[in-house]
Amino acid sequence: MDIKANVKYIRMSSTKANLVAALVRGKQVNEALDILRFNVKRPSIYIEKLLHSAIANAKHNFEVKEEDLYIKELKADRGPVLKRWQPRAFGRAGQIRKPLTHVSIILTADDKKVKQKDQQQKEVKIVKGEADDIKGERKKDKKKTDSQGVKKFSFKKGDNQSKFQRRTGDK
Repeated sequence: MDIKANVKYIRMSSTKANLVAALVRGKQVNEALDILRFNVKRPSIYIEKLLHSAIANAKHNFEVKEEDLYIKELKADRGPVLKRWQPRAFGRAGQIRKPLTHVSIILTADDKKVKQKDQQQKEVKIVKGEADDIKGERKKDKKKTDSQGVKKFSFKKGDNQSKFQRRTGDK
């Protein structure tokens, strides 16, 4: 389960933001918050706010505890560049570049605890069936239903046609 959050158009260089991102990449969320809180570099303020936003997304949308989360991916990409001009000597103009950065974060929960929750909520089983079409003749895909309420789907892949059954907890 991946929880995503991003912030765009931060007024700083992406290389400076990547220096701070490298400090917390792959760490557990509580440890990363401590590192960012006591870091003196300016990008750490924005990354800390982004991390708080991602944690709130995980709690609200996926009902995951903060202790189970760790940072899977954290990257600072280049954004657009604001170009300004400053007067120089002899009537020239010097260019000033003001880079912007897009920072994105992906959090992941501890797999064991998430799998237990998923199994409790719904159970999905996929069973492979036999191929209908041995001679190479294709039949139209049709959704069929068993007497038990099991939906059968047929998919086309290359020249062979396979059948799959999907069993859900709904009966």
